[in-house]
Amino acid sequence: MAVLAIFLISIPLVFATDIPDGVEPIIVVKYLGATPITNMINSANPNATAGILTSESDLVLKFVTFPYQLPGTNTTVNKYRCDFQKQYCGFWINATRNGQEVQTNSPIWISPPPYLVLVSEVYDAKKNTLTITLRENPRDAVALVLSRYVDMQPIGKATTGTKE
Repeated sequence: MAVLAIFLISIPLVFATDIPDGVEPIIVVKYLGATPITNMINSANPNATAGILTSESDLVLKFVTFPYQLPGTNTTVNKYRCDFQKQYCGFWINATRNGQEVQTNSPIWISPPPYLVLVSEVYDAKKNTLTITLRENPRDAVALVLSRYVDMQPIGKATTGTKE
């Protein structure tokens, strides 16, 4: 059974090559669209964050028809299940690369479920400012995590730890 940990603050930052060495840019984070999940997290007890993300992910994923082909990939999510007590979501997937099966280990558990996707990063050299624009979209955030997981796996027979 595979487990992936996603940390809320660990948004990948890829800096532009024109940032001078040793000079830290000012980072500005902006959001595109509504931010109901971020607002809930900011107003809640810090210990409740994983629970909020689990329930919000489950709410969004209930409207997805399974099996679900991840856009632009050869990965299919056959089903999912969120565990509200343990505050994570598991995904049963199949994937191929160059026509060969990828050695995935379902379910892939993600804790806490991700909800932010990177829209853009723009570095302003004159102001030494890196502007990061994010959008709330739990479905796309999960798809990105699962795609990255598949990309790291070797070619081989997939296994399933639990059928549930």
